[in-house]
Amino acid sequence: IPVLAFWPETIDTMSIDVYWFAPHWGEGPRPEVWDMRIRNFAAILEEDLQFADKIQIAAMSSGLRDFPLNYQERRIYHWHEELDRRIGADRVPPALRIKPLLQPYWDSNWKPAEAPSETERA
Repeated sequence: IPVLAFWPETIDTMSIDVYWFAPHWGEGPRPEVWDMRIRNFAAILEEDLQFADKIQIAAMSSGLRDFPLNYQERRIYHWHEELDRRIGADRVPPALRIKPLLQPYWDSNWKPAEAPSETERA
């Protein structure tokens, strides 16, 4: 299983590390099936990265004002918003503050589920 780690280097560059996790195959060389998987994943990653520099240029252009965040990205963004709220936005340097954008989309009627009673657990 490949795990990717993205490491920012500058405002518009990064490096990517790929870590592989697999069952231990014992002594001897890596099985050929893993060499094939690694080659296949490298080809897929190259397909994804071949346009990265052009995407970066487009993202920094005046033509792109914003873009939708997927579910995982919204969770990260919310975490940063909440962190700023708990610290106090006035105590976070302006360049490091996250613009609070997600609250209008919160479900204010949401209530946590109640724990089941002892009789319901049995």
